[in-house]
Amino acid sequence: MERKSIAQEYYILVTDKYSVLPSMRREESGAGLAAAAFMDLLSAGIIAEEKKKIEVVKDLPYELRHLQPLYVYLREKHCYANKIMTDWHSGSRCRQLMELIGRSLQEAGLAEEEMEPADMALFSILKESKNLNQCGKAEIGDGFRFLNA
Repeated sequence: MERKSIAQEYYILVTDKYSVLPSMRREESGAGLAAAAFMDLLSAGIIAEEKKKIEVVKDLPYELRHLQPLYVYLREKHCYANKIMTDWHSGSRCRQLMELIGRSLQEAGLAEEEMEPADMALFSILKESKNLNQCGKAEIGDGFRFLNA
């Protein structure tokens, strides 16, 4: 198997077949995803850390385009490493990163889109209106199912 980025491999290992982070450890898993993405950028020499402050030193290569949101964030905000975990462990930033990583895996043939847009819309409405019963409360994620699951 061809090696993927650290973030892609972490995503495959931590999510279930519906691309959902574990419900009991969602924030920790989101922080792990942010850490994996950070390590991808650091190991590729795209960012550098000096006195715990992060600085972008190179352009983002095409093969790491799924890390674009974190790259842009780091380029615009010269912040400290611990701030990344605080800002990226959950919420819209984490969801956006998960979406792009899922899409990159789909493009690589390691995942396939499973849900129709109408299904995703219905699920989102039910979730936001808190009308999912306790059994159906598990999130479907970004609609990808891994081919090896």
